[in-house]
Amino acid sequence: MSVILERTTNHDRFAEFYKESGLEIDTEHWIEDNCPIWSVAAWEDGLFRGAATVSLRNDRYILDYIAVSRRSRGRGLGRLLAEDCLERCRDAGCGELYLTARAPLFFEALGARYTGGGELPDDCRGCPDFGRDCRPEEMKFVLRPSAEKKKV
Repeated sequence: MSVILERTTNHDRFAEFYKESGLEIDTEHWIEDNCPIWSVAAWEDGLFRGAATVSLRNDRYILDYIAVSRRSRGRGLGRLLAEDCLERCRDAGCGELYLTARAPLFFEALGARYTGGGELPDDCRGCPDFGRDCRPEEMKFVLRPSAEKKKV
């Protein structure tokens, strides 16, 4: 597997992909609604395989979107995307990265902790599917600075 991660601020190119992957996204207004600050795309053998986007809202870093194409799931690309986002947050001096997870066990395996809810500035509780068709978990990564991480 020859995977290349492309860091970018050209976020809008991933909106349709996120929507096609089943994520809730207003493709017309997602840039202004979410305030993305960086994205990362995974390319394998020259083909786009997935992406992740981190936003900064109300002084909190939030992993808003992460998706891998159906054909490429189960091969570690999601982990690579998430780890890149975590590394960038550490490098930016971010102490915590929040997310609302539909696949909480995936994020728990990467070190995310459950918050118990109420810590995200704008969560999904107002959505009509909340608790019915969608049962996300509010989680966060508690990050150590890059230099501190390397000492351990």
